[in-house]
Amino acid sequence: MTLALGIDEGSGPLVVLVHGFPETPVSWHHQVRPLVDAGYRVVAPWLRGYGPSPAVTDPADVTMDHVADDLASVAEDLGYAQAAYVGHDWGAAAVWAVGQLRPERVAVLGAMSVPYTGRSRTPPVARLREVFADRFFYMLWFNDPAAHADEVLAADVRATLLATYATWSGEPPAAARWELPATATLLDQLAAPDRPMPWLDDAVLEEGVRAFGETGFTGALAWYRALDLTWERVPGYGTTPVTCPALFLGGERDGVLRFTPTRAMTAPLVPDLRADVRVEGAGHWVQQEAPEATTAALTAFLASTYPPGG
Repeated sequence: MTLALGIDEGSGPLVVLVHGFPETPVSWHHQVRPLVDAGYRVVAPWLRGYGPSPAVTDPADVTMDHVADDLASVAEDLGYAQAAYVGHDWGAAAVWAVGQLRPERVAVLGAMSVPYTGRSRTPPVARLREVFADRFFYMLWFNDPAAHADEVLAADVRATLLATYATWSGEPPAAARWELPATATLLDQLAAPDRPMPWLDDAVLEEGVRAFGETGFTGALAWYRALDLTWERVPGYGTTPVTCPALFLGGERDGVLRFTPTRAMTAPLVPDLRADVRVEGAGHWVQQEAPEATTAALTAFLASTYPPGG
């Protein structure tokens, strides 16, 4: 198997839970047991460039064709013809990719926080520079070699993770800054939590500190640095319909949804979107910030489209 599995529990139809940035498979810990109890086999892989999965230094290794093949191989190697693929953040982009490029492996699809997005008319990084012009945007900072983002984020992994989780939560710290000049850095935007974050489980944080402490952030940032490569090499990504039953779920206060349009999630690109849910009060880390609402929406969707007895 190309990807290492962080979680593999239960038996029955296969559900693949795909983490995002900067996360690990245990970010799904609230959802695993309810899905297993409902009759599913639940696996959560480490994405390429994360943890024990293959390391990445070249962004060309994580263009969306490779990502789709990685996720399709999870079902293939476990002996399943198809699986339910559910992803958060970059994991959502990844499951949209497997739904477009390897649809034969996808029974149903659930995406959280990142909707299906259509192909931009120009390469994505150039488009972001056009949109944000003289304003700071974290994806542009990640793509600036002079920023040395890998080293900056790795200098204090715990502080990086805490500030990222706090700033993009439903209750960001007062010190977080959203309107900054293009010359700013990510550290100018992020802020350490100014109150306890009861939704952030200690085990989730410690696993992230351990994983990124061992590997650094280069592999994870390669996904952002592959944006233009995917645009050049995989013209089908963002133009190919996802025809299986689909669910989209996001936090009501998710900052990503402020700049990521959801208008592509209609026919003809997503003709079978069964639900488009916003979870009240939640930010970007919706399956952790609002586990009960997220799990309820996910299990209801799977029960209606991918039942264990079906």
